[in-house]
Amino acid sequence: AMGELVGKDFVNTFTAAPSLTSANSLEKVLIVIIMFSTLWFGGIGLALLCSWRKYRLKEKNANESDQLNRKKKSAQKSNSPAAVREYLLEYIHVSFPAVFRHKSTVHQFIEEIKRHHKYLSLFVTTEKGDAADNNKVFKAAEVLTIQGLLMFLLAL
Repeated sequence: AMGELVGKDFVNTFTAAPSLTSANSLEKVLIVIIMFSTLWFGGIGLALLCSWRKYRLKEKNANESDQLNRKKKSAQKSNSPAAVREYLLEYIHVSFPAVFRHKSTVHQFIEEIKRHHKYLSLFVTTEKGDAADNNKVFKAAEVLTIQGLLMFLLAL
């Protein structure tokens, strides 16, 4: 019963608006159709590219994530002050936010823009590993959704 009602409403939409079936109207909305297609195909392509990159760099990312654990084990085994110092410096570098590092204000400003700008963060990443690829895919989905909504609103 519900499917029949929806089907009738769908058919009535096209019969009530004859301009939806004319070639002249198609020319008017062609640019919107092209924009939507380009946006979604580009976004899906970017998501697939990030997934492929994540798969290709899986082993390298695993090695980098184990680096801190290897330094910790090395420091425990050797008990040398140099190994302990190296482990502690790496731990501090990973644990504390970038704000507390001694860098120039301009450099920190550029890093924050790279990290938080809606569109720039799709192409330039400050993170490494799986988190960077996952964040890039999520950011692409967010931008696709918002830009699709905005294009739809502008098309009205």
